[in-house]
Amino acid sequence: MTFGRFAGKNVSLKDIFDSDFIDAETREKLIDDYKSGKISLADVVAIVTKIIEAKERTEAKKNLWCRGFRRQVSVAQLVESQVLDDEVANQLADGRTSIQEVTRLVKRYLEGTSSIAGLYLEKTKEKVSVSNAIQRRMLKPESGMALLEAQAATGFIMNPVSNEKLTVHEAVEKGVVQKESRDQLLAAECAVTGYKDPHSGGVLSLFQAMKKGVVSKDHGIHLLEAQIATGGIIDPQASHRLPTNVAYSRGLFDEEMNKTLVEGKEFTKGFFDPNTGEKVTYLDLMKRCITDPDTGLYLFVLRQSKQTSTVVQKRKIIIDPDVGKEMSVYEAYEKGLLGKEQYLKLSADECAWEERKVTLPDGTTYSTLVDKKSGKCYDVSKALAEDKIKGALVEKYNSGAISIFEFADKLSAALNAQ
Repeated sequence: MTFGRFAGKNVSLKDIFDSDFIDAETREKLIDDYKSGKISLADVVAIVTKIIEAKERTEAKKNLWCRGFRRQVSVAQLVESQVLDDEVANQLADGRTSIQEVTRLVKRYLEGTSSIAGLYLEKTKEKVSVSNAIQRRMLKPESGMALLEAQAATGFIMNPVSNEKLTVHEAVEKGVVQKESRDQLLAAECAVTGYKDPHSGGVLSLFQAMKKGVVSKDHGIHLLEAQIATGGIIDPQASHRLPTNVAYSRGLFDEEMNKTLVEGKEFTKGFFDPNTGEKVTYLDLMKRCITDPDTGLYLFVLRQSKQTSTVVQKRKIIIDPDVGKEMSVYEAYEKGLLGKEQYLKLSADECAWEERKVTLPDGTTYSTLVDKKSGKCYDVSKALAEDKIKGALVEKYNSGAISIFEFADKLSAALNAQ
């Protein structure tokens, strides 16, 4: 034997037949065939050697590991997923290649390519993280959050300045992203770690979560497209990416969804080009990036104008005629200074509220209101649980008796009054 427990040793056939390598049925057949003259002693040795080497390789491949997204992945799993060729795995088991070389060969599936890690400021030659760009008003909150969610859904939050890859919890602890974004990003990170099936308690992939209504199709499709653009569908149970045909066979993707993404219909374009304001797919936005020569990360080139900010927030100023002080659109509406139609029109100019269902890793689902223009986010479920708003208000909104603008304004007023 050239490898395994018998490597370099003189071992009798009796010892081998008495070991767990050869099952009783195979042993009896070999003995009978030898006694009857069907095979020679050399044939018996060759057959036994082949069986032992196959079993030793199989066992070795189960105990050789590569680093996946969140845990170790065995070489045997990589072969099963058709990520690694079995012959290369055999070479590793035999000691003819190294785990480092195998990791290099399958890097695309263990890590993928870089997501859009941040911005490169053309004017100052500065690298900026997405969160920092939002704070500095270089990115609209909606655009920035979409990029951060794509990072979380493809493996890690990226810090292009320090070249760190962080989980959402790590990114919050290090201040790479804001605490207010944590739950929204944890929900996106489930695309890597898995969503909890509300019925069986099992683990769902992003696509499966979309099919079961755990993740909305409109939102999920943007995260799914980001995964494909950066290397392929992630199987949360395997903790690595998959070839498309394997994703199909495991029910983690299908031809209909693939066709939808390939066609690039308008609703699949969930990202914005900060330079042009154009709505694009994640892949299109990646094509407009440069590769940082120091880190290999993708950076979007921001061509800044002479203005200090690329974000201009529309805001209507209304003066209270009684006291001469500024008041909000909602306050003017509540005071009877604005009719409902005018209130809704002015509110739509200022805000773009959207209701979202967020599912955390433990399966907890809650409802939020997100203003895609300002980035404000209100936790409706938490406000109800803490008795800051009444169920009757939510019922009014759900029934259509009040608009999402009025619901958001009433919710904001209630939270700010605490």
